[in-house]
Amino acid sequence: MRAWQQRFRTGIPGRTRLVRPGLALGFAWAALLAGEVPVLPIRGVSDLSAQDFTLRLVAQSPTVATDGSFVVELIWNGPVDPSYTLGFTAFGQVASEDELREGGGQVLNRWPGPTSAMPGGIPLDSIARSAEGNLLVQLPLRGSSPVDPNRMLVPNAGIYPLVVEIRGPEGPVASVATQLIRLPEEVEKIRAQPVAVLLGIGADGLSVEAAASLLEDHPAMPITVFLDESSVAALQQSSALAERLRVALAGRPVVGPPDLDLDPSALAEIGQGPLYAPVMRRSHERVAALGLLPAAHVLIFDGALTVEGAALLLQSGVTTVVDPTRDVADGGSLATSDGDLAVVPVDVDLTAELREDDFTVARVHRLLAELSLRGGPVVDEKPTPVVLGGPDSGQLSASALDVLFDALEAAGFVEAADVNDALDFGSSVRPDERSTQDLRPLADQIGQVLDELATYQGFYVAGGAAPDDLRGRALAALGRDLEPERRSEALTNIGSELDAAFSVISLPGFQAVTLAAQQSLIPMAIRNDASGGRNVMLRFESDKVEVPADGTVLPVGPGAFSFDIDVVARSVGLSPMDVVILTPDGRRELARSRFQVRSTAVPGLGFLLSGAALGTLALWWSRSILESRRSKLEAPAP
Repeated sequence: MRAWQQRFRTGIPGRTRLVRPGLALGFAWAALLAGEVPVLPIRGVSDLSAQDFTLRLVAQSPTVATDGSFVVELIWNGPVDPSYTLGFTAFGQVASEDELREGGGQVLNRWPGPTSAMPGGIPLDSIARSAEGNLLVQLPLRGSSPVDPNRMLVPNAGIYPLVVEIRGPEGPVASVATQLIRLPEEVEKIRAQPVAVLLGIGADGLSVEAAASLLEDHPAMPITVFLDESSVAALQQSSALAERLRVALAGRPVVGPPDLDLDPSALAEIGQGPLYAPVMRRSHERVAALGLLPAAHVLIFDGALTVEGAALLLQSGVTTVVDPTRDVADGGSLATSDGDLAVVPVDVDLTAELREDDFTVARVHRLLAELSLRGGPVVDEKPTPVVLGGPDSGQLSASALDVLFDALEAAGFVEAADVNDALDFGSSVRPDERSTQDLRPLADQIGQVLDELATYQGFYVAGGAAPDDLRGRALAALGRDLEPERRSEALTNIGSELDAAFSVISLPGFQAVTLAAQQSLIPMAIRNDASGGRNVMLRFESDKVEVPADGTVLPVGPGAFSFDIDVVARSVGLSPMDVVILTPDGRRELARSRFQVRSTAVPGLGFLLSGAALGTLALWWSRSILESRRSKLEAPAP
């Protein structure tokens, strides 16, 4: 992706720093610092007019030590004869971002100075060049006396606006401005500003190939990557591309596109919080299926967060919410009964410095200078991490990110951080009272449709409208991207489809059966008009007929389904019996029919009762006859 991937060393008292400067430096820059780069003769461009001359910064040292050398690489399209010279002008140290944006104040120093060996500037034909022909210039610095005319005095650690200027025979012809960041003598005493990067891959971010190259060049940078639908589709279509990204990530986490864009606070308000975790889980499964590590703890969400919504996210495994629309001063921890949720804003203004449409190396170093101003001497309190990137940040430049990562990897006023580090810093975040999305007017309708879907799940076997498809459409109706007026319509349509799906079961009309024995089998038939099987529950309602199969769940194939039911008659004569077909959970009646059961067999209990009655009657008769005879014998003769 770039021609300058070789590292070079630059000295900082007491430590060694590895830096990759930018675009076509490589070994040439290292050799320049050692004084080994030959001057490459380049033909002068005498036919160019002054207005055609351009000077552009290609790369520079992110920081410089107290008595080190500040190196720049420049593209210059003008003449290179001895009449054209190059010089540096440093302005007073800036103390705020406003001062930085306003540019230089009073001149601090110029180099080469009037007492140096080249008081008029460095002749362009004596400046070393890279293999591409770019100018490679080193600005030697000193932090204190004694005076060395060959080094520019920069007395204090900090940020200094710097102008590189080329002068011709008639005066200045071109210049470029940047910032020089001078480190203190004891680098370990710097309170570095933590910077976390959320790197987007997809239509609104880097291509998979560009992102993989960037990740390969910075294997230790704690970058959190997020994918959009287009990048997921590209990785699904190319296993080689997915493998390259997996290796480049080296275990760094990936935030996948949401399976559905649901509002956790809105779901919590209507008591449908359990819907959220499965949706999150499906998003993570899509990332894992690509061989990547899902960042299950990070959610990109720009809606309101109530206490209940934040608690729902924590219950779903989310510990950090990145909100690209939140003001940078409103980040921190949102407290719930389930713990603290980190709410991290994206610094949109600083991220704009990394956009592709107006990328310059000087622009990235201005960003680094702004970040460096937030660092300083070591104190007890750590600065709140700055998050760059994220969704809706525009097309970021891979080259700009490369320059940024080089600086974050070097010792200085900025350092790389993980997005989750924001949980350790910042103040308490005040929760929102209401969710951004209001689902309360449809709470009853949503609950009814979801209940019917749960019933349909047990009823369905195969063929026809699948429960998962209907459930997915119902959840999509709750998504934040659906217009509110269409939400009720979508739910109504799903309810109508469920009604039609439940109406496929029917029973024959009124039937009359005769039982010749107390316990008999009677034939039954159920019709299923669906294209696949369905599960149903059988219920029988009768005062005089007992059915052992009552409550049985039965799979019913498509078409007519016939079977026999064992019944026991408890009396002789006619007994009505209602047959009811229900869903397996018993919550919805699907069909009903009535049987007229005629029993001609005397049940065993009837025999017992009749026998007892006859025995009693026979005993009464016998006793009556005996008493009548005894009375006749005892009576006196007439």
